Amino acid sequence: MGGFLKLRWGAAFTYVFVLALLQLARFHIGLLFSYFFFILLVIPIISFIHMIISIMSVKYHQYFDTDHPVKGQILTYTLSLANESYLRSIPIRIKYRTVQPGSDDQLPDLYIMLKRGERAERSYSISCPFRGIYTVGLEQMEMQDLLGWITIRRPVWHRTFYVYPRIVEVAFPFSIGTTSDLNTGPNPGASQDYALFENLVGYQAGQSIRHMAWKKFIALGEPFLKSYGKTSQPGISLYVDLRRQVHPTPDILEREDCSMEILVAIVKYCLDRSIPVTVNAMGQSRYEFSASDSGDFRRFHRDTVNILFHDTMSPGELYRTDMQGSVNPASVVFITHVLDPEIITILEESTSHPTGSETMVAAIINQTSMAADLKESSTYYFNSIRERGGKVVLVESPESISESLRNTS
Repeated sequence: MGGFLKLRWGAAFTYVFVLALLQLARFHIGLLFSYFFFILLVIPIISFIHMIISIMSVKYHQYFDTDHPVKGQILTYTLSLANESYLRSIPIRIKYRTVQPGSDDQLPDLYIMLKRGERAERSYSISCPFRGIYTVGLEQMEMQDLLGWITIRRPVWHRTFYVYPRIVEVAFPFSIGTTSDLNTGPNPGASQDYALFENLVGYQAGQSIRHMAWKKFIALGEPFLKSYGKTSQPGISLYVDLRRQVHPTPDILEREDCSMEILVAIVKYCLDRSIPVTVNAMGQSRYEFSASDSGDFRRFHRDTVNILFHDTMSPGELYRTDMQGSVNPASVVFITHVLDPEIITILEESTSHPTGSETMVAAIINQTSMAADLKESSTYYFNSIRERGGKVVLVESPESISESLRNTS
């Protein structure tokens, strides 16, 4: 039948058929079958009444030792069942719901019958080793009458927890440039003054549509972006690598978390000092964040659970796309876990430019869980760029973020 009630029709029809045979036998054979008939007639009624009493008397509660687990914490989840009647309960079958990043493990189903007045508790430890969205609680609770004919599904609930990246205190490891040039649309790295509207420029594929001239688009059918002037102040544009090409394993999730913790650390450093910062990333969808006030950090930190890794484009390609027809931002920092030829090329190009009004380009290389040969190659390539004046920082693990991100230039 419906989602909350299941009836074994085969058993019910068999019961009615046997009951009809006993009724015939009662009239044609004798008194003995009358006893059988009435016993068979009463048993389902008793079973049904017992089921109703159990449903009304069995109570459950769920407890969590914290409402806000942090990364690395063990969440203790407790299910408490109580039979408040003077009768033994009908069978109870419980299915749990547990969703954890990087794990398909589920809590085992629970099958239990409670004695009269009995209370039972089951406690479980849920590990939260990675950032992300965790779901813990009940998926289903079924109570079945003693004959097994009727199954009732009780309303249940589960809770969702958001585990955010750690907040690591760091010093920004690079110098911060300034710019007073004009730019197009929401160009990262410099602060836009929207009172200084200049003109319209053609839209390039991949650019943000935040400053789309919609009236012009409706009239002409061609996309244009509004161009604004820039104030002369420091600004940092962060391009984050969200590429994931294989099914996530614990090592991959740890590496991704390290990238997020690097990002969070730098954004906090900038916002605490009122330095305009913009985050750009391409994962399952394009992610953008711009702010210059410390009060915006909490919003950003909470929003990091929505930054999802995916098989997507290089942050170097995204940067090239954003800069088409635009003046470069003051400072650009790439955060990547890949030995990316595009980023290497951009870094090498930056070393050939004189200092001054040019964009400061830097990269933070996340080497967490990187294969030994790839780590060796990565270290070699980026150290050679650093020797030629390139701005590169290598982070070997989440534990070394604070030490690695110190002011070195």
